[in-house]
Amino acid sequence: LKRNMKEAIDYFVKHAFTYDNLNSILTLHDAKQYFANYVRQGKQTSKRLEEHLLLHEKLTGYTDNQPQSYEDIIDGKRSYLGSFIPDYAPPRPNANSFWHDELRRWIE
Repeated sequence: LKRNMKEAIDYFVKHAFTYDNLNSILTLHDAKQYFANYVRQGKQTSKRLEEHLLLHEKLTGYTDNQPQSYEDIIDGKRSYLGSFIPDYAPPRPNANSFWHDELRRWIE
């Protein structure tokens, strides 16, 4: 769940729209409670979400050795903010880092 949080949230929002549960979510606290219940182990919604995320990883080419923090996977390649990251680059250290081709390192 952690490495695909954005996709999980998008899937959760679609679920809430589909089942017309948005009227019961009035505060951030309500949304957090609903989401926590939605992803609770053993629940049918959690199982469907897990299946969806596994398919998402398969389609995006995610593998465990590709860092997801502060990075995206597009057509199987690591990227951030629309820029591709070289295969030899270490993981992007934070959301403010930019890859410098000449220095071959992350800078802020």
